[in-house]
Amino acid sequence: MLDQIDQATQAGKRDYALLVLLFTCGLRTIEASRAKVKDITILGASRVLLVQGKGKADASDYVPLPDHVYTVLTDYLTTRGIDAKDIPACTEPLFTSTSNRSNGQTLSTRSISKICKTRFIKAGFNDPKWTAHSTRHTAGILSLELGHSQRDTQLMLRHASGDTTNIYLHQIGKLGNSATADISKALFD
Repeated sequence: MLDQIDQATQAGKRDYALLVLLFTCGLRTIEASRAKVKDITILGASRVLLVQGKGKADASDYVPLPDHVYTVLTDYLTTRGIDAKDIPACTEPLFTSTSNRSNGQTLSTRSISKICKTRFIKAGFNDPKWTAHSTRHTAGILSLELGHSQRDTQLMLRHASGDTTNIYLHQIGKLGNSATADISKALFD
């Protein structure tokens, strides 16, 4: 999906950066919409993106930004004339519209959802179940499949309850369960 995005345009670089951030860090659409450029910062020895989570009044939480994600974000910001040295003072939205009517304005959650849906369809995933929120599910499932604990995944996704994160464990458990295959072999082989 990411390989199919033409990054020769500002909109292409934006879409690529947005999707890399969503898939890697598991952001909600509201968190991506609310993000400001200055929210890319250093915390301790780590580069992070401050996020204003669901139901929060300010950007009081954060997600770590791996080097690749940071590079993709700064590459996109460069197309908007924002240099890396300008990031700490830049109060502009992290992701902005490129349409004539709303150029430079904050991308709404609806616009982010539309970008994700369009990119899914172009990549051949034309199914109503594939939505912007699917990127968050993908991040959670990949985290668990790569061996991270349920607690680490809960923290990454900023779930208030571990019960929410357990949904991802349940999905992985169902995919790895060979019970139906074994029953089929017993009945038909």
